[in-house]
Amino acid sequence: MNDPRSLLRRLGPRHWGKWALSLAKAVFILGICFTILYPLIVKFSMSLMDQRDLFDRMVKFIPNTLRLSNYPELIGYMKYWTALGNTLWLSLAVALAQVFSSSLVGYGFAKFDFKGKGLLFACVLVAMVLPPFVSITPLYLNFKSFHLFGLLPADALVGNPAPLLILSLTASAPRCALYVFLARQFFRGVPKEIEEAASIDGAGTVRVYFSLMLRMASSILVTIFLFAFVWQYSDTLFTGMFYSGLDTLSKRLYLLGYTFGAAISMDASGTAGNIGYISIMQATGTLMTILPLVILYFFMQKTFVQSVERTGLVG
Repeated sequence: MNDPRSLLRRLGPRHWGKWALSLAKAVFILGICFTILYPLIVKFSMSLMDQRDLFDRMVKFIPNTLRLSNYPELIGYMKYWTALGNTLWLSLAVALAQVFSSSLVGYGFAKFDFKGKGLLFACVLVAMVLPPFVSITPLYLNFKSFHLFGLLPADALVGNPAPLLILSLTASAPRCALYVFLARQFFRGVPKEIEEAASIDGAGTVRVYFSLMLRMASSILVTIFLFAFVWQYSDTLFTGMFYSGLDTLSKRLYLLGYTFGAAISMDASGTAGNIGYISIMQATGTLMTILPLVILYFFMQKTFVQSVERTGLVG
């Protein structure tokens, strides 16, 4: 038989306090998850609706008419597969270039001492908080007027991916300052003894970086790659400014409303007959645009979470 005093201790204020704290944590986490997932749930529900369900007050999340044809129609309107291919190759090229340049610059800040190092790193920190709208106009004018001493025709670097790749390879693209900071924080946490041991074995600075440091920094490189890939994937500002002729998913999604704009007409009752259909197409387009990113994160979430944790601990 249990001791009554021990039973009272287990059911005392401390016991109920732990349960209340656990319950509060669970409610808080569920609230955050619901806040994040609610817009996706609404758009997924809309993507399966008929236009009549959208204006039916009795329909909330489960449509009366399941309309799967919204997806193939959306794919046709957005030219989805062409836009997806363009988005993926451009995002991949830009992300790889930014991983290389940012890791190289971050390694230099972490392991080398030179005059003006503090000032240059202060500029990196300023660039982290500088809105991209501030720099896009000067950058566009510089690329538009760049002719390489007359060897290039006018506007040779505008209307193609060259500006995006040049900015990425020089670690001066938007958000590259953040990647440089992340790489610097990681390399600062690498013990000097490892580099000294490699130097004793005859490895030079270049070999130490490419053969040793990049292998050790695989986790943070994955983090930088994912950040760069996702931001380029969803970018409309710089891509639209420098490479406006390329059809990307973000551009197609942004222009989706204009695609249907001419088709909007009012019916006899005064209801906008096509507005509901446009809303359904936009919800479907949003889901189809973020679907590749969800798949990417699903396969790389473990590496991403581990790399962020390690980056926060070193330095």
